[in-house]
Amino acid sequence: MDLSFNNFSGQIPEAGLFPNRTVATLLMGNPGLCSPKKYSLSSCPNQTEEKQSLLKKIVLSVVGTIVFVLCCFIIGIVCRHKHSGQLTRPSSFIFRRLNYQKFPYQDLVIATSGFDESNLLGVGNFGSVYKGILKDGRVIAIKTLNLQNEEALKSFKRECKLLGRIRHHNLIRIISAFFYADLKGLVLEFACNGSLEKHLHPDRDDQGFYKLGLRECVNIAVDVAHGMEYLHHDCPLQIVHCDLKPSNVLLDANMTALVTDFGISRLTTTNSIDSVSTTTFALKGSIGYIAPEYGLGGSVSTKGDVYSYGILILEMVTRKRPSDDIFVGDMNLQKWARLAFPERLADIVDSELLKDVNENTEDNRCLLFFIHVGLLCTAESPRERPSIRDVANVLENLKTSFMGATAASNLTSTISDLLRNTNPTEALASDSQSSTF
Repeated sequence: MDLSFNNFSGQIPEAGLFPNRTVATLLMGNPGLCSPKKYSLSSCPNQTEEKQSLLKKIVLSVVGTIVFVLCCFIIGIVCRHKHSGQLTRPSSFIFRRLNYQKFPYQDLVIATSGFDESNLLGVGNFGSVYKGILKDGRVIAIKTLNLQNEEALKSFKRECKLLGRIRHHNLIRIISAFFYADLKGLVLEFACNGSLEKHLHPDRDDQGFYKLGLRECVNIAVDVAHGMEYLHHDCPLQIVHCDLKPSNVLLDANMTALVTDFGISRLTTTNSIDSVSTTTFALKGSIGYIAPEYGLGGSVSTKGDVYSYGILILEMVTRKRPSDDIFVGDMNLQKWARLAFPERLADIVDSELLKDVNENTEDNRCLLFFIHVGLLCTAESPRERPSIRDVANVLENLKTSFMGATAASNLTSTISDLLRNTNPTEALASDSQSSTF
């Protein structure tokens, strides 16, 4: 039987007639046929060899991939150590999105004399702040992160995002953010008159700080109120500062107040100024300035900032920190001030401040007015506190009275309006006390 030229394929049997050369000639023209003994046909491949060849290819591919990954990893480590003093690629929001000015690593080192202690302005939980002088003569503040603190990087990113989106003349301005392998932080505008804390509680070594008079206190309070008003009401994203206190209020060359340190600030998830729902907030801030509802698990709110603001006003007029040793048991700064208001103010107001106002009846009225605003802001219930916008408007009237445009005695109606906007039931109490203003 001639099977030639039928395009058959496969291996022919090894038994029977097929091993014969003569039979093999009857299979010509079938290129797909093969024979272990060849004859005139192609030799059949060894299946074991095929499997070994395939396995070899797989092993080589896997080994090659592993070697490639290891090489990339080693190269990355070498480059990181080689360029530890050079800028690594930061998160996109830092430079590309917010368009910050870039500072070479060496420029920051030179500006601070190698981050020498003589240029140290302050130390906090998340890092240190240094004074720096750039090559062009500009004076800056450099806030470096404590890289050992896990929360520091989160605080850094939050502050970059917030300060990059907000612009107000009573909020600190961020110039740049730097993100080096061994150094991360912010470059901020420099406030040459230091913090409000230094003026209220100067140390013996503090030079250039002085006791603030009532006029300066009111001006600072107005500036802070306007900065907070922007965050609460006019900012594209409503922001709760969460850590308003004298050390976070800086004073520039003109004694204009600048609110700073947004490391634990929160973006709100509602437009309501009374309550903000959030799942990321834990009780943070500084003891004595934290709103009481936060300690009871209350939601973050702008009214919490108003409470801190009220404490700040009371601290300015009493020169007492809320953590002062005189406050024991249930007594605190706001209760102490509330018990003395309005008949026994001499017991709580700083003696230097009293000297500043005692000779002027109008100034005495303004002092009462100022303390009254602080007490309203520190009401126990957040719903009884005014909004910071109302406070800013009221204090603007007080500031105007110092300029002689209006008499302090005419400010009573302003306080009454503020009370009515806050809690109508207190309006009558305000009217009954009008004679004290």
